[in-house]
Amino acid sequence: MKRSIIASGILVSAFLFGCKHKPAKDNLPPQGMYAAQLQMQGQVLEFSFVLQHHPATFTLLNGGEEFVIDSFILTKDSLRVPMHIFDTELEAVWHAADSSFSGVWQKKYLSENASLPFVAQKTNTASANVENETTAAQLKPRYSVYFESMLADSTVSVAEFSQQGQHLSGTILTTTGDYRYLTGYVHDNELKLSTFDGEHAFVFTGTVAENGQITGDFYSGQTWHETWEAYPNSEAHLPDPGKLTQLKEGYETISFSARTLDGSKFNLQHKNLEGKAVIVQLMGSWCPNCMDETAFLSNWYNHKKPENLELISLAFEKKDDFWYAKTRLHKLKDKYKIKYPLLVGGLYDKKIAGEKIPELTEIIAYPTLIFMDSTHKVTYIHTGFTGPGTGQHYENWKLEFEKEVNRILP
Repeated sequence: MKRSIIASGILVSAFLFGCKHKPAKDNLPPQGMYAAQLQMQGQVLEFSFVLQHHPATFTLLNGGEEFVIDSFILTKDSLRVPMHIFDTELEAVWHAADSSFSGVWQKKYLSENASLPFVAQKTNTASANVENETTAAQLKPRYSVYFESMLADSTVSVAEFSQQGQHLSGTILTTTGDYRYLTGYVHDNELKLSTFDGEHAFVFTGTVAENGQITGDFYSGQTWHETWEAYPNSEAHLPDPGKLTQLKEGYETISFSARTLDGSKFNLQHKNLEGKAVIVQLMGSWCPNCMDETAFLSNWYNHKKPENLELISLAFEKKDDFWYAKTRLHKLKDKYKIKYPLLVGGLYDKKIAGEKIPELTEIIAYPTLIFMDSTHKVTYIHTGFTGPGTGQHYENWKLEFEKEVNRILP
């Protein structure tokens, strides 16, 4: 007998091989909590997930958030999970002897096979990477952070930490967005933080000096590695996000032409935009910060949007292929109940995307929000995003958003 769960909508199929007795109910890997690991560049990234049979859900636990996935395949000997809205996937074999999975996590959109080894063990508690030790360096709440790749232009990022004993959580804010929910531990003077949201697999390691300075390594996915340094600084802050991307001299508005998901052309001269204030979101379905911003924007649009304002998302995707982009954006649209236009802008490369909107000095980050009044004159451009993983910064961003909306209304 072979039994499987294929969810969304739950299809349960059974194949009986000449026997009249009822199949055992425990044929599927057991539901409950699993402690999981990704192996990457000699580092271990720990996370947890919860399997449930009825209704069939796979819940990824990532720091302070949960991703509930109801479209996956679970059989008596395997697991295959498309990761939320992203073009990535967990694929694993079930080992009943020791109640474990082993397999890979892979980014399907890359031309080369980009995968990391994945294992998971049935457990009763969430994955915990804090050992039974009592000593831990005490971190400061805020740091100025310098990444090796940004030393040439002296770009400063900001780390904010919350520590309870050895447990450490927080995030790192940069000019292009935040690192979302980081969680980990401090053991003696060594720290480790990580995050796994289905698209990003990040590991930070570091050594805390007596003066509070942190030096360490940052690992992302299969190959990316760089060093980072952090210095205690209660006044650390990012540059003004409204001054990073600007209109070129002599311009008051932007222009672009893109395709809707049904293939028709769309630009700012569209009849639905006449006499209305417009917000344009530059984004990509592959971008977790864009996902966070889109969750907010869609909810705001569906419940609070003024009648004389429209919102447009211009998406730049991992492949310069309309049908691929359309598929990814439909998944985003369905997940977040998006009712405003989603447009296919082209390839995600920022230089190429910048050529799509030549009036901008440059596109620095996904997401970027462009606010325009009812004459379509640009009034403000916000680069990057501080999402729900940044706490008060996210609340401040929402207030700023409302302020800019009120400025552009007729």
